[in-house]
Amino acid sequence: MKDYTDDEFSKLSLEEKIRLFDLEAEKEYQKQIKLRDEIYPNYSFQEKVSFWSGRLHQQMRW
Repeated sequence: MKDYTDDEFSKLSLEEKIRLFDLEAEKEYQKQIKLRDEIYPNYSFQEKVSFWSGRLHQQMRW
């Protein structure tokens, strides 16, 4: 996605903003799919522990 300044972003129509958010959501979804199907299964036990402890720590802070 192009990096918009606040002024540029405010000039976009609602439809354009929705399209941009949909594109970003799709990119994030594809990253999660890749993590689930390709990356995570190849993690060692210690990498999986680190992954989940980091996720849980972040969620508790939120």
